[in-house]
Amino acid sequence: MSDKGTLATTRTSQVFLGVHLQCAQCHQHPSNTLAQEQYWQLNSFFRQMAVERDQRSGVARLVNHEKQGERGDPAEAEVYFENAAGQLKVAYPVFFVDGTDLPHSGMVDEVDRRTQLAEMVLRTDNLSRAAVNRLWAHFCGFGFTKPVDDIGPHNPPSHPELLDRLAHEFAGHGYDLKKVMRWIALSDAFNRSSKISPANAVDAPDVGTVPLFTRYYTRQMQAEELYQSLQVLASARRTGSVSEQEQAKLAWLGQFSRNMGTDEGMEEHLFNGSIPQSLFLMNGDLTRHATSTEHGSLLARVAQSKMKPEQKIEHLFESALARKPTKRELTAARELFTARGSDELSVLQDLWWALLNSNEFILDH
Repeated sequence: MSDKGTLATTRTSQVFLGVHLQCAQCHQHPSNTLAQEQYWQLNSFFRQMAVERDQRSGVARLVNHEKQGERGDPAEAEVYFENAAGQLKVAYPVFFVDGTDLPHSGMVDEVDRRTQLAEMVLRTDNLSRAAVNRLWAHFCGFGFTKPVDDIGPHNPPSHPELLDRLAHEFAGHGYDLKKVMRWIALSDAFNRSSKISPANAVDAPDVGTVPLFTRYYTRQMQAEELYQSLQVLASARRTGSVSEQEQAKLAWLGQFSRNMGTDEGMEEHLFNGSIPQSLFLMNGDLTRHATSTEHGSLLARVAQSKMKPEQKIEHLFESALARKPTKRELTAARELFTARGSDELSVLQDLWWALLNSNEFILDH
């Protein structure tokens, strides 16, 4: 974390307020009315923050510490920044959403800047709108704005009445995320078919048009979703501590993302249908465990069951794709059984491997 808290400033604005503020760090924002001073005023809230790391466990946590100010005076804990004209300017904690300002003291027992900021964020409409917009995008493929974490007059939502209603109800129900998820999951938009027809062909936000939500937008699983899916299918036993399990998960996910080294801490995601991704999923450890018959996996349970071969085929299709095989697919599977005679297990393994590496398995549709 930067000792100036610039990354925390940017991420807080995006995630909790739905405003892209990073451009204003160095100059006037090019697409909205945010001034450079407002960036550094928000940044001032994070200058009482420090990272404290436990020597034994290595676990890091954020703690408060006294802010002395650039001139060493804790009663006037200012922040200096240079504007585009090269002039040195000063900033104090002011919340750009409603203009609320705090006393200038950097003493935590007098002014806890981060706590004050959290309370101000909670009082705005920005928090509920940003959260609802992000959840809608997660479930429906696209949010009401693009990008999903930048809402404002410069980037108006596609369905403002719906966004406002959901945000109002979300705040009115105590910011209960489960309720919002339930509302979205029960909505017509989420339950529409993903099939493209003449009636909804014009609805194509993937090529830049405004989403109309007349159909469900097909999207690839996120890396985290695929990881969890393969873990379930492999019935992988959780070994080690919670921390070790999390490290194993992060190591797997780390193969598909990398830090770009920018001031905003941006990441490049490589989980996008590339050839390396396909090769990894074909030959990776998780896929190997999922197609194994030795670890209590779903395949092992199906293979060892007393179901007839055709029932086993249907069970695998329903487990991977949530549907029964088509006549053509069922015929092809039967031909494999006929060609290999008594080697039923290898047929099921090959079929299961093909299903897990199919486009249909990795797509949410």
